[in-house]
Amino acid sequence: MSNFFSRTLKDYRSTLKEFEDFCDLIFYRPLSYLVVRASVPLRLTPSMLTTISFLLTILGAYFFFIGNYIPGAILIYVKTVFDCADGQLARYTKSCSKYGQMYDELVDMIGEILMFLGIFYSQYKIDQEFSLFFYLLAALVMMGLHLTVFQNFRMLYQEIYYDKNKDNNEKTKKESKLKNSFLFFAKIFEILKDKTYKLIYLPNINKIAKDEEDRERLKSIFKKTFKYEVYMFSFLAGTTHHLVMMGLLIANRVDLLFPAFIIYYNIAFAVMLLIHGVNLIIFKKKIK
Repeated sequence: MSNFFSRTLKDYRSTLKEFEDFCDLIFYRPLSYLVVRASVPLRLTPSMLTTISFLLTILGAYFFFIGNYIPGAILIYVKTVFDCADGQLARYTKSCSKYGQMYDELVDMIGEILMFLGIFYSQYKIDQEFSLFFYLLAALVMMGLHLTVFQNFRMLYQEIYYDKNKDNNEKTKKESKLKNSFLFFAKIFEILKDKTYKLIYLPNINKIAKDEEDRERLKSIFKKTFKYEVYMFSFLAGTTHHLVMMGLLIANRVDLLFPAFIIYYNIAFAVMLLIHGVNLIIFKKKIK
């Protein structure tokens, strides 16, 4: 029995990213792992799970359109479980691909727009206030900003800590053609990711280290100073936004949804940036 649990735990950990979103680990990944284990004998691919997730998003958005929020919120939770499962299945079966990643990102982007449009339409029918449309746009922009800042911070931390060059030549001609195949939406997403790199800064220990011994010293300080920030910024991830959305919809407080994403989340974001700024100062003092 103990061997079964240890083997299962090892398999489960093999499906996880190195730095997981905090809320994912608690609310989604355990259930997503069950989907992964069921998908293997059924010969489902990660892209199939992404498609199932998208179909659930469309159904959830429909319930939002008609103002039936609780079934919609439940469907969005299930869709997020499948959204987490596609990446876990790819890691479990060692079938990760650039195509799968970009397909997942594109579907997620369209899905978020559909969900917010559904909520906007149902509220517009009640209030007849077109100003809600501007709140909708602001909420979408803020959510996209928060998500890309978190993803870029995590990516930047890993690139520096593991001495990976972000601008290396791993982008092959095949990947360039793949990007072009997604046309407009994928290009917008890539531009947004590139721009948000400017919002965050991490000292590149690989450039300031004098030698390998000094690099190991700086690496240790870098990890102690900034590692927990990856988990802190994970509260800006899309799955956390979904939890807030589901909670407010089930509590029938739709009126707080757009303010939560536009105001409260940005207050939290500002606090996180302040903490990051303090840590940058601490890091500079430690390496002297």
